[in-house]
Amino acid sequence: MIQIKNDITILENYEKNDLIKICDDILAGKIYVAKEFEIIESVIDDLWYNDDIKNRSWKFWIHSFIMIEYLTRCYRENENCRYMYKSLEILKSWGQICEDLNLQNIIWHDHATAIRGIILCKMYEIFNWEEKDRVYIEDIIYMHGKKLVSHNFYMKKHNHGLDQDIALYLISVTCKHFKESYKWKRISKRRLWLQLDNLYEYDGTYLEQSPEYAYIVLLRLVEFTEVMKKYEDKDYRNIENGLGVKLRYLYDICHPDNILPGMGDGEYKKIDFTPLLTNHNMEKLYDELEEKICRHSIYCKGGYASFKDFSKGRNTHLIFSSAFHSRVHKHHDDLSLILYKDNTPILIDSGRYNYNYNENERKYVVSSYAHNTVVVDEKNTDIKRLNIKKSGLKSYYIDDNIGIVSGVHCLYDGVVHERIVIYLSSEDILVIDSLSGYKEHKYDQVFNLHPNINCSIKSNILFGNNGETSIIIKDLLDGDNEIVLYNGQKEPLRGWSATNYNEFQKNYMYVNCKKGKKAKYSTYINTDGNLKINDFNWKEDVIKFKFKSIKYTVVQGKENIILIKNNKLIKLNSIRNEKLEEAMAEAIQFEYKDKYRKERNKRLKIEEQFKNNLGNIDIISIKCNLESPQPVDSKIEFECNANGYDLEYAWYIYSGDEIIVKTQYTKENIISWIPKYRGTYSIKAFVRNKEGNKKSYRLEGYIIK
Repeated sequence: MIQIKNDITILENYEKNDLIKICDDILAGKIYVAKEFEIIESVIDDLWYNDDIKNRSWKFWIHSFIMIEYLTRCYRENENCRYMYKSLEILKSWGQICEDLNLQNIIWHDHATAIRGIILCKMYEIFNWEEKDRVYIEDIIYMHGKKLVSHNFYMKKHNHGLDQDIALYLISVTCKHFKESYKWKRISKRRLWLQLDNLYEYDGTYLEQSPEYAYIVLLRLVEFTEVMKKYEDKDYRNIENGLGVKLRYLYDICHPDNILPGMGDGEYKKIDFTPLLTNHNMEKLYDELEEKICRHSIYCKGGYASFKDFSKGRNTHLIFSSAFHSRVHKHHDDLSLILYKDNTPILIDSGRYNYNYNENERKYVVSSYAHNTVVVDEKNTDIKRLNIKKSGLKSYYIDDNIGIVSGVHCLYDGVVHERIVIYLSSEDILVIDSLSGYKEHKYDQVFNLHPNINCSIKSNILFGNNGETSIIIKDLLDGDNEIVLYNGQKEPLRGWSATNYNEFQKNYMYVNCKKGKKAKYSTYINTDGNLKINDFNWKEDVIKFKFKSIKYTVVQGKENIILIKNNKLIKLNSIRNEKLEEAMAEAIQFEYKDKYRKERNKRLKIEEQFKNNLGNIDIISIKCNLESPQPVDSKIEFECNANGYDLEYAWYIYSGDEIIVKTQYTKENIISWIPKYRGTYSIKAFVRNKEGNKKSYRLEGYIIK
């Protein structure tokens, strides 16, 4: 195999024979993107405009040069020059359309440009190009460097930006004869350090809320560290020193058998940890993690709790999360649960589906109903940027026998949702939900089950089974509620999931509906058919129950949660989150603030209308203190009623066509008149404002006798 420095993996690895088959198909004029897409035939020059496949990801990968990646990788295996010449053909075809204004959004997509830059550096390095071809490739690479270094093009706080950093670095070291290469290298590293601070918590939590991307980004960092070593860049240590905690987080969030949970924009898929174990320290850490048969972990700042149990032949994994750090790959999934048991997903996140954001299927799998949480008023949580950090874990306690963790989010206006998850055993989980709002709400507690689990409701209890694994979901509280079981409902969408890419499948969805200003749920989840919780009682903020022979009391304090286990007091560890605490305080005052906000908006609307009418004058009428007719020498007053701002008034009194009284403009809207002669008169008022607008009104036929 040819050894190269720029060894960054794009997409998944293939077996050698599969890779050769893919590349031979490309040589034969076929278009291959990935396993989930069909193979099509197309002339290369027509490829960039192809609209037969209505899939945003397909177009993204075509313009990211994924076919050049396959060809380059295959050449590295068997050194067949035809693969590299085909790569050059694809590149030159792209070079003819790269300035097409109709394709700019996809050609120069921020991430596609970064991926293309990485692949181009590999293509450039791996083959001994003729001079004219080498210069052509360099020109294209230089074009990418200029684009990637641009401040306006750069994606801050985003995994796309991380790939932009890596691509710019590779360009600077691959083509170090570029006059800007040293500057580009320096900028790429400075940006990359900042990206890592925004993408990861100090404990290794990946903050873009998707385990699949946590794996992709960690693999990218591991490989990039090795690239930096090959170029003798000692700054590799800045990355390598933090790889251990990132590996630990990925291991903890990953299901048994190395199955990624489909959280956020991630898929349920098996991953290989081997490429991550590039040095002794990483191998040693992974071995230590694998040795523990019971591993429970809390990621306080990240917002994740993971309970894994392999003891006594068990194979259980429970994930509880409340994490809103970024809108990148974010779903409406706060305070959601995922349960995996006996190599089977049971309670699932409904997956990614695809990246066609306008499709109803995509909108659904992102929605609150597609996650195991509580939905308020049939709406999604509000995940605007201003609400970042208004969700998180609040407290926790873990020992060898029990785990308890609480979380809160304030992502519905005026509503606080607190959830306590008590991990009693690998078969027994208690979920306590408390919701409070200032007005009447409809609350839907939702649990989505894997498509291969058949379910039924008996006496308001859910029974699910797939032939090997069973589940029972029981509300321990008596009350006014309605339990509904959905499976593939279309209007509106309920009971669907996408555990595989671009596949929309029916699954059972359990919904427990309650109404009121407040709602409480006490949900017992059992997976062995042997219900062990007894004597359950919830009065005010005190919850009592018996599990096996142990008596438990949970006290929901304002600042913390207290656990009493057989008269032994256990105070949970607090997790500080100032933004969340502020949000909880705001929610309590929401009713007052909402009324104030509505009244203020009303006043602002009136004020706005008033400002818009500043230049207008509306004369309503002229009225008189004495009705016509009146005798000579009567004191008569005429008043002009007009609407407007900063008005002045002038008066004319006519006898026929002759003006007998005339005044200058003043602020006074009343004129006094003592007539000396009999006759029929008319009175005219003139009104003006500072904008220069004028209006007049005339009162006819006033008789003096």
